[in-house]
Amino acid sequence: MCKFIRFGFHFNLYSSILFLTCFSIFRYFVIIHPMSCFSIHKKRWAVVACAVVWIVSLVAVIPMTFLITATTSTNRSACPDLTSSDDLTTIKWYNLILTATTFCLPLVIVTLCYTMIIYTLTQGPQMHSCLKQKARRLTILLLLVFYICFLPFHILRVIRIESRLLSISCSTEHQIHEAYIVSRPLAALNTFGNLLLYVVVSSNFQQAVCSMVRCRTGGDLEQGKKVSQSNNP
Repeated sequence: MCKFIRFGFHFNLYSSILFLTCFSIFRYFVIIHPMSCFSIHKKRWAVVACAVVWIVSLVAVIPMTFLITATTSTNRSACPDLTSSDDLTTIKWYNLILTATTFCLPLVIVTLCYTMIIYTLTQGPQMHSCLKQKARRLTILLLLVFYICFLPFHILRVIRIESRLLSISCSTEHQIHEAYIVSRPLAALNTFGNLLLYVVVSSNFQQAVCSMVRCRTGGDLEQGKKVSQSNNP
């Protein structure tokens, strides 16, 4: 049960991060390359994306089940976290690889995608439209929620493991451990926070996207007509 609980928490955590990364990539194509998004917005691609996310999350988290072992002391059983396990050297390198591949890389992708989306939403003839301003605020809010929920947890987890490897005072190590414990529910709440944002205010984003797609499509058609007329005087 101990391993199952830890596995479930981290599997949900990293599958959420990867799904949010997929959402940011899809939004990037919808805004930056609206004409090419029609081939992405299909059930087949959604199934493939879900399968890839679950497989990657499974492969990333499975080693954790071998590193975590329930302990029993004075007739009381304890379920240690990854940072509290005994094999510190293995945990250190596993944590660095896990953090780099399933958090740092998605963080870079999400940041780049949303930065490009924010920049694009500030351009064009409808720069000051109410819908685009709301969509821009939503994009900034989604990016901030991603940072606030996930970044403290991963930074504190690295610090927690390093604090056990270094010679520091017990009080400092205890404070680091407490901060890390507080960051865990914050990371878990990200799923609820993003779901609430998508359900409540995503309609403004969708309307702004539709407006931009119509604008770009109309511009492309107009340009095509001009080219056709110039080629056939």
